[in-house]
Amino acid sequence: MTTRNPPLRHQQQRHLGRVGALLLLAVALSTGPSPPILAHAATTTASYCDSSNSFCVSAQRDTSTGDVTFAMQSTESGWVAVGLGSSQMAGATMFIGWTNSGSPILSQRTGTGHTDPTVSSSQSFSDVSTTLPSWVTSSLSSAKLTVVFTLTSSSLVSTTSATSCIWAINSRSPTTPSSSSSSISQHTTEGSFSLDLSGSGASDTSGTTTTSTKTSSSAAATATAEAGTSVATYCDGASNFCVSARRDVANAVVTYNLQSTKSGWVGFGVGSSTMVGSTMYIAYSNGNGGITLSQRTASGQVQPTLSSSQSFTNLGTTTVPSWATTLSGAKLVANFNRSITATGANTISTTGATSCIWAVSPNTPTDPTSTSSTFVQHSDFGSFTLDVSSVGSVSSGSSTSSAVILDVPTLRLLHGIFMFLGWAVFPVVGIFTARYLKDALGHNWYRIHVGCMVGGTLLFTALGLAAIELQVSSTATRFIGDATSSHRPLGTVIALAILPLQTILGYVSNALFNPTRTSIPWWDQLHWWVGRVVVCLAVIELYLGLDLYGSSIIVKALYWVWIVLVVGVLVGGHFFYGGAVHHTASSGTAATAKPANQNLEMGEVQHLSGDGTSQAVVQRAYGWTSSGGSHSHEQQQQPQQPIGSPSRPKRASWVNSGGYKQQDDGFKMARG
Repeated sequence: MTTRNPPLRHQQQRHLGRVGALLLLAVALSTGPSPPILAHAATTTASYCDSSNSFCVSAQRDTSTGDVTFAMQSTESGWVAVGLGSSQMAGATMFIGWTNSGSPILSQRTGTGHTDPTVSSSQSFSDVSTTLPSWVTSSLSSAKLTVVFTLTSSSLVSTTSATSCIWAINSRSPTTPSSSSSSISQHTTEGSFSLDLSGSGASDTSGTTTTSTKTSSSAAATATAEAGTSVATYCDGASNFCVSARRDVANAVVTYNLQSTKSGWVGFGVGSSTMVGSTMYIAYSNGNGGITLSQRTASGQVQPTLSSSQSFTNLGTTTVPSWATTLSGAKLVANFNRSITATGANTISTTGATSCIWAVSPNTPTDPTSTSSTFVQHSDFGSFTLDVSSVGSVSSGSSTSSAVILDVPTLRLLHGIFMFLGWAVFPVVGIFTARYLKDALGHNWYRIHVGCMVGGTLLFTALGLAAIELQVSSTATRFIGDATSSHRPLGTVIALAILPLQTILGYVSNALFNPTRTSIPWWDQLHWWVGRVVVCLAVIELYLGLDLYGSSIIVKALYWVWIVLVVGVLVGGHFFYGGAVHHTASSGTAATAKPANQNLEMGEVQHLSGDGTSQAVVQRAYGWTSSGGSHSHEQQQQPQQPIGSPSRPKRASWVNSGGYKQQDDGFKMARG
């Protein structure tokens, strides 16, 4: 008989029960809901997004290896950057990322101040991609650019406390997107924050903002100053120009932002309240979305010349930094920086205000891509002071000059109008009248001629000179001293040399007129030719003025249309009136008589053969006759005596064949 062992059977049953329970638990776990994904026990994560949701960065540190992975996101498509180890550019190790045809490009750089960061000799990163890791909890819904990279065993991230960081983004791609050493435009938005990756075990902390600012689109945007910086701004009263300056105390660098509502060029000078002695920075668009900037000097109000030392950095961007004041309607924006004591430039005061000047123009320089390009004179300008000596504060610049009687554009416009009337309108009437209308107008031709030349050309030239003089500063080099255009020297010769000479010749021609002459004397011909030459020079001078003023192609075309019409009228008059009319004894002229004690002027000579009819005129005082336009001399037997002489015999009044009543007493004739 077999004896059973109950205790053993009970143990087997208990083991089978335990196995069944474990199987049931396994089935339950496999079919139940998944638990949430937590940070791995060997990692710690942190993230930061700026308040305007323009930038986000997430970081995860592997506590066992020390590797740190960063995921940068930006709503701008140009480039995105994060800097470690500092709350400002100076001293930060920066990682700047962008894409080239969809492939990520990353560049490790070092900042020395508010300048273009330099590429580091060591590029200590790996695993660059554009795919956002699954552990990232802070995602930008409208992100246009994502760059992810890993730092191997990085000492840049603190393992015991928060790490100071900076960030920046830009909408413009680097100059050469395929190169990791490509230059980049200055950031449009930037800020500083901290990330704490020091925790052990699973953790996810949010970064803390230390400074985060973004450029405002509002016209009322004002400048801001960060710790260790000072900011000063100035805008002129007419909203033509604004400048903001930010001094970086630690790096002894000043960054300038220039804005203008004029699209041609903008200029800014430091160290003087006039052009003389100023270190000037002239900026204009290069036509490709960038900025051409040059450092220049000037000896007066003349074209500034390129300095041998270009001691500044053109930041290349056309956006307004977040710390600067925004000028509403700005068409031109430039950014550059320079050291406080730049080589070959005036020093910027760190203890008080610095004297400055500004100027703008709507006219584009001759060669926008060249730093040495010539450009036309400013349309608006002024002087002011900027004070960047107060660290941590924002100050407003103060104007040191006010506008003259009229603003510069108005005075220059008036100058152009006066000169056009004086040299392209009145001379045409005066010349046409003197050349063709002696017969038709009688003595009135002379009055019209003198009125046009004296009351027109002479008067409006004087007004034009006065208008341009009012807009010139007291330190300017006047007249011949402008090397940028022939307009000044040529205008000086015309207005101050040839015009006075021509006026004197006109007076001499009238004073020396002899009614018995049989040919035109040399002084009359000189008067004609000087007049012709000066009018031709004036045509050139007026065009040079239009070009210097920056007139549109339409205005220039209309000017030449007017000149062609004027030439057509003058040439057409020659054929219509049968040529020019000159008063000589051989051309068939006579005079209206006056008593001997009265003086006749040039116009008081009547041409009697202009209508083609045969007329006989006996000029008894001078002894010549005219018949059908051909004159012959009939000398009197008695000796001739001066006209108006008391001993000259009296003669009775008579009427010549032309119907003119003349005195037998001596009388004086004057030609036309």
